[in-house]
Amino acid sequence: MMRVYSIIPVLIFVFGCTSSRMAAPAEEPMAPAAMEVEAVEVHPLAGEWNHTLDSPEGKLTGMMMFEVVDGVLVGTVHGEGLADGVPLEDLVFDAESGKVTGSFDSGGFGIMDLDITLESADTITGFITVLDYDIDVPLQGSRADSEE
Repeated sequence: MMRVYSIIPVLIFVFGCTSSRMAAPAEEPMAPAAMEVEAVEVHPLAGEWNHTLDSPEGKLTGMMMFEVVDGVLVGTVHGEGLADGVPLEDLVFDAESGKVTGSFDSGGFGIMDLDITLESADTITGFITVLDYDIDVPLQGSRADSEE
């Protein structure tokens, strides 16, 4: 029996040391508030815009898409009588006034100038000028996801 009692203090010592190592608190993970996150600024025109043109032949509907690629505003226009995804060229956005200008080749009606204004986060107004006919066609539009 003496041997059993003499080994008990050894076992308590061995298990006590290993359990104290296990009980040591692990390093705290970095709190989310302390993590650095790079802010990504979204261009106010980025996204899809449904629009209506009040043409001499009646209302025409379409869609414009805008995005920033390598720091440059690019866009496409889709609509009745246009090839799918006609690129908007020479886009210029004035952040102070919300004005956007550019042009695109409509195909059958030639080059058209785009002159719109961002009226609110979800609304655009302006016109498209059909250069070959010197006609300004009024345009109204809204952000596609705001219509759902």
